[in-house]
This record gives sequence, structure tokens and C-alpha cells, in this order.
Amino acid sequence: MTDTQRPAQSRRISGPGSLYSVLDGAFPGARTIQGYLDVKWLAGELGMSTWGVHKWFHNNQVPAKRVKRLIQLSEG
Repeated sequence: MTDTQRPAQSRRISGPGSLYSVLDGAFPGARTIQGYLDVKWLAGELGMSTWGVHKWFHNNQVPAKRVKRLIQLSEG
């Protein structure tokens, strides 16, 4: 089967059990005016791009090297 023949995989960006919802709950004070998780703030605190954070949401996983810092940030 070639790449063009593979069925599209559905990825859950938000919703129960998604990485977005986990981080959204871990950082209740980091909200945009619209009420969404402030990805720009999170990326800045982690020293990375917003694109990188969005890539996590798409893959629904965080690289191991970023987990410790996320925990530190969530604990305040």
C-alpha cells in the first residue's frame, strides 16, 4: 500500500483524553482572551516555537526531554 492509498488517520487535537485537554487543565491561568490555552506563553516558557507545541497536539505526545519542565511550570 502506498502513502496515497493509506486511509487518513483521525487525530484528536482536543477533547477528553487529548494532550491539549491535559495541558489546558494543568495551566488554568494561561488563557487567551478567547479562553483557549495560551500556546504562545507555553512555548515561550519552554524556549521553543508555537509550531513545536502545536506539533505535540497533533501527535498527542510530549517529547520526554520537555516533561520535567512542564511539570515544574504546572506546579507554579
